Amino acid sequence: SHCRSLNSLSTLLFILLSLLFSFQANARQFFRNDMPLIAIVTQPDDTMRHPNSSIINAEYVKWIEQSAGRVLVLPHDASEETLQLLLPYIGGFVFQGGATEIIDRDCVYLRTSLRLLDYAWEHSIPVFGTCLGFELLLVWASRNPRIILDTFNAENVTMPLIFEPGSEHGTMFSPANLNSNTRQILEQQSVTINLHHNGITRETFMRAGINKKFQILSYNFDLDGKDFISTIEGIEKPFYGVQFHPERNAFIPNPKWATNQSPDALLSQRYFSDFFVERTRQVQTEKMAPCCAESPLDKYLIHNHQKEWLGASDAWKEMYYFPPGM
Repeated sequence: SHCRSLNSLSTLLFILLSLLFSFQANARQFFRNDMPLIAIVTQPDDTMRHPNSSIINAEYVKWIEQSAGRVLVLPHDASEETLQLLLPYIGGFVFQGGATEIIDRDCVYLRTSLRLLDYAWEHSIPVFGTCLGFELLLVWASRNPRIILDTFNAENVTMPLIFEPGSEHGTMFSPANLNSNTRQILEQQSVTINLHHNGITRETFMRAGINKKFQILSYNFDLDGKDFISTIEGIEKPFYGVQFHPERNAFIPNPKWATNQSPDALLSQRYFSDFFVERTRQVQTEKMAPCCAESPLDKYLIHNHQKEWLGASDAWKEMYYFPPGM
């Protein structure tokens, strides 16, 4: 009788533990954070308005916020203490386009960015890289800063995407995420804004072994007929990169620059922020960022910073400036 009782207790304990582990696994599987905190990594100031400062282009903030993401400022020159404070809260990283030099291995921006990408890959945190940010993903995957020295005539031009065969089997362009109407717009209309002279050809992409980490989703031809990769996606991790600028269509109405602000163009480019922010909602971060109480994160939240208008004669855009290391 005593043995039967022990066996019954053991069986009951086993069932309870199995249910507990099953619940935890399901909780992880269906975890959802409706207020994801997305870090935009700053760049060294290239406007020379505030020497030694760092910048975030305001259109990237608006692009994330239009899809209900919360923006965190992540200084590219952050101290180790600052990184240790911020990283446990971050559900996604955005690497901006721009003119920052990423060829020099001693560049602070490059060193910090490579470390953040290593961290994001290890922890399966979504990453979105635009133009220079796209090229940064290539440098990270190849560990060769000179990989992006291919030159292209693709400055100030709008293009449709040429989808890579099988692109629908990835995540970003799968039918489950990208509906047929938006795909048709991207494929048939000149809605993507290109502002780059660097990039990568398919040949260089394959030769450098980047295909071990990323799959090609789309490509284009520049004004001279030279091919370049325009969209990539991580094979094992939620890493996404575009050579074009989906943040510009809605938020930079500059007549000096090629743009497309038609309803179809706005719809198609909004897709990329909606898609990315949705990926970040599925990340269970080490810590949850408070939304209605004071916290050490406050000084890094974009809401606590003012942007500056650069003027119609300049870039027709707004910019955030930050002191060294914040």
